[in-house]
Amino acid sequence: MRRWVLGGLVLFGLGGVAMAASSARPKRRRAFTPTGVAAIGDSLTASGAYLREVHSQLGTSGRAIGLSGKGAAVIAGQLRYVIADGVDVVVIQAGVNDLASGRSVEHITAELAAMYRQAKAAGVRVVAVPIMPWGAYQRSARFRARAVELQRDTAAVNAWIRSAGVAAVNVAELGDGTDLRTDYDSGDGLHLSAAGQRRLGQLIATTINRL
Repeated sequence: MRRWVLGGLVLFGLGGVAMAASSARPKRRRAFTPTGVAAIGDSLTASGAYLREVHSQLGTSGRAIGLSGKGAAVIAGQLRYVIADGVDVVVIQAGVNDLASGRSVEHITAELAAMYRQAKAAGVRVVAVPIMPWGAYQRSARFRARAVELQRDTAAVNAWIRSAGVAAVNVAELGDGTDLRTDYDSGDGLHLSAAGQRRLGQLIATTINRL
């Protein structure tokens, strides 16, 4: 075997053919192709509208469990049912009802963390939906005195979700960081319109495509 040095790179020749002594290029990671996508959450998830859009975008199936008005702990208690369906992705959405009820950021993030761990332990990938902008609802008579606190805690929960080691949906375009966009607002400053649900489903599908 002959040996050459070219520009600091060692080349070896075998049978008159020069070959670079470099490692082969790493193989491109195969894209993840989900077959089943489920969703669990509160009233945002209850209609199943955004999940239907996800299924339409990805050609998948799976059910939505939405518990209107319930907090993360109650939602966590239902997670085993969607995992038992044999899906490979679960969309997890919770937290706003906890904030409305006066529960702490630490309570919410602990419950979310437990759900993420439970899904991962079952071999199911997690897509997390941050809390939607709900500033207009915070400024209603019921919550006006707590509006600043609620906005601060919403930002804290969402920052934690984005750092929790799961795929977090980028919901920034659904609002301005405080309020929902007018066309995505159902009219109460809290829930999504039909257009908002469709757009959220598209954003979730985009997130899944990047897994």
